[in-house]
Amino acid sequence: MNLFAARNVVYALNCYVAAMLALAIAFAFDLENPYWAALTVYVTSQPLSGVVGAVWGRAFYRLLGTAAALSVAILIIPNLVDMPVLMVSAIGAWVALCTYLSLLDRSPRSYAFMLSGYTTALVGLPVVTDPSRIFDTAVARTEEVAIGVLCAAIVQTLFFPRHAGDLLRAKLRAALSDMQALIASALDQGTDPSHSVAARRKLAVTLSDIHALSDNLRFENATAGDSAVLVRALEQDLVALVPLLSAVGDQLPVLRGAGSLPPAMSMVAGEVRAWVVEDPASGSPRSNALIEACRSAAPTLGPHSSWIDILTANHFVQLESLVIAWDRSLALSDAVLNPGRSPATLPMPRGIVPRRRLHVDHGMAAYTGLAAGLAVLAAGAYAITIGWSQGAVAVGITAAASMVFAVADDPTPAQRLLALLTLVAVPVAAAYQLAVFPLLDGFAMLAFALFPFLMLTGLLLATPQYAMPGFGFALASQTLISLQPSAQGDLVTVVNIGVAVVIGALIALWVTQLIRVVPPPVAVRRILRAGWRDMGRLAVGFRPLRRGAWASLMLDREALLQPRLARSAQEGNPLDADVVSDLRVGIHVIGLRDAAHDAATFERAPLHRLLTELGAHFGALGRGREPADPISLLARIDDSIRSMLDASRCAAHDRAVIASVGLRRNLFPEAPDFRYAEASA
Repeated sequence: MNLFAARNVVYALNCYVAAMLALAIAFAFDLENPYWAALTVYVTSQPLSGVVGAVWGRAFYRLLGTAAALSVAILIIPNLVDMPVLMVSAIGAWVALCTYLSLLDRSPRSYAFMLSGYTTALVGLPVVTDPSRIFDTAVARTEEVAIGVLCAAIVQTLFFPRHAGDLLRAKLRAALSDMQALIASALDQGTDPSHSVAARRKLAVTLSDIHALSDNLRFENATAGDSAVLVRALEQDLVALVPLLSAVGDQLPVLRGAGSLPPAMSMVAGEVRAWVVEDPASGSPRSNALIEACRSAAPTLGPHSSWIDILTANHFVQLESLVIAWDRSLALSDAVLNPGRSPATLPMPRGIVPRRRLHVDHGMAAYTGLAAGLAVLAAGAYAITIGWSQGAVAVGITAAASMVFAVADDPTPAQRLLALLTLVAVPVAAAYQLAVFPLLDGFAMLAFALFPFLMLTGLLLATPQYAMPGFGFALASQTLISLQPSAQGDLVTVVNIGVAVVIGALIALWVTQLIRVVPPPVAVRRILRAGWRDMGRLAVGFRPLRRGAWASLMLDREALLQPRLARSAQEGNPLDADVVSDLRVGIHVIGLRDAAHDAATFERAPLHRLLTELGAHFGALGRGREPADPISLLARIDDSIRSMLDASRCAAHDRAVIASVGLRRNLFPEAPDFRYAEASA
């Protein structure tokens, strides 16, 4: 993207205007360090997600995080100022805790946790030489941040705003189009599997973007809450479609391989495909007719049923569920894309719609928090050992550099770039402090002098390929300027603070290189094993997730895996991971568990035995071990199918058969066809 593209220039101008407005207000109220108000503008605006809702959301959470950070600073610093080792240890522990919490909360709230951690070190530690100032500094800093976030939010809202709702609707249209193509592909005999996998993974990323944008809706207007509910309901249906269309696409080749498809199946599958591709209307008689056609065409199961009969019945059940979910998705998407639609016409409950379940890694979050805390301790120990007066600045920069990039598996490229850019930022800040500021007279001249520096920063931040260098330059240069005791600093102070900033960035980099880098294969295995552990818990009832929550969780893991698989391939270590297959297995485990709950007491034994063996199987995989006896598991699945075919026909028995068949197809795709007459192992 061109650095001087129109959207980039608008963003940079908005940030400049907001920064100057914040600076003028801070000067007018004679605050302790007015430049922090201007710096807050650039931190809050977040150009790559700079929609109005995101800006207001970050403004709210930055205020919340700043208030929490300064409250902790007031508690720690005056009480431990005479025990510097204990004081740095307490701040390191706080940074570790906040890093851990910020990584667990994958919503805009995580910003508050991150700010709470490094602001305590960045703002509180520089006043250790005079701890009596800590309360006044905390109040002033809160005021400066409040001015900065409000100016950023107001300017971004008033001048050429980008709304979360507009971007969300564009993403929804893309998701619906991709889903429509995926369904058509799954029902088409000429499907290219590699194309379907790529399209499915792209859809998983789009759904993650939709979820992130929906979190920002409530910060835009009073009616955004209803829109967020509709979006969450639509997310649920789109997520539920992924395992359904994957199952349909998996079964059709098997049925075709056994011979020509039954006429009823070919006809219904063709009609569903034509409806999905051609009919944009929801709730139409055609969708109702397709649902009825699926139910009528499904064969009745019993001991006489062949393997093809069982697969055919399974196929029609999945196809019926797909039609229902797509029909609801069309209705909900119409309401979101056309806000004037009456909520009373929507096929959804008007109660609380839960948020999507997302993947979190407690172990990695705790380890990352520990690394950030150790980096703070290392910087503090260095400053205490040499008795460095500016060591507090180094500790604050170390905390910030460790926390800002903590979400990455390997933060070192970003931290290395930050360290390099601090070397560029030091002379820039020194030039302003020593050569430019002493010549200025009045706010107008100050604004004029800062224009090229701040505009360049804004343009870099707004351009994707330069965003990371721009962020590093903004963080280093503006922090250097903001930390000056007065507008006319002396050379020794400027150099000392510049050295502190560089050393703080380097310590964060060195500690991360030593203990924190996670290679892509390790990250991939952790995500896959988390899914297997969850499936083991699903089977034995320790994690009673519903289908929608499970599908959401696994699809989120699919989105998280994509960049890691790509990096692993670039490093010459190609990996393959079929998370959607695991997603289908989990859905079948849930179906089997529910069927066991609803079946008669005397019929539950084979289902419970199968669930127990599934729990052991996936528990072993989740611990990185080989399962004990896969052949025994296959025999147990076949026993489950036989026992349910023998039982009198009811809904619970049919669901158990469908779930068991799905498990057999996903876990043992190359196994010989099921035969009712064979003795169980």
